[in-house]
Amino acid sequence: DNEITPQSYLSYNKLKTPELKFPELKSMISSLFNTLKTLIEEENKNRGKIVDLLLVSCYAARLLNGARTSSCKSAKDRTSVFHTLEVTRLIERQGWIDRCHEQHILDQLRGHGGVRLKNCVLNVGKPKYSFNSVQIRTLPPELRPPPLTAAAGET
Repeated sequence: DNEITPQSYLSYNKLKTPELKFPELKSMISSLFNTLKTLIEEENKNRGKIVDLLLVSCYAARLLNGARTSSCKSAKDRTSVFHTLEVTRLIERQGWIDRCHEQHILDQLRGHGGVRLKNCVLNVGKPKYSFNSVQIRTLPPELRPPPLTAAAGET
């Protein structure tokens, strides 16, 4: 059985994380592994995509000083909206903002004054996400772009 447990990871990689004491880190990693296991089981059972599975695994990789990347299909619009969600949830975990402000921050990052639409200009030549109305409706709510920022087109 090659299953990686928090205990095996910690004993193999003598982590030195200055902002966390070792028992705190061990507890957080154990909790994250349990959450990931539950989310994987839930996703397999329901045959649907669970955004929190990606978010928790990204956070676990950061906590463990691991490398990770996020890239969807052509690495443009879906990647952009996921990245903004990841960063927003990360600053929530750090206690810098409350969850009640999440949608406002996401809209700011993804909207006309944010950096993500500037990426769209570089990718497709216009400040619009290349999502059609069906794609937007099928995206999980936390990954939907703000109103008036999407137009059907090349993805």
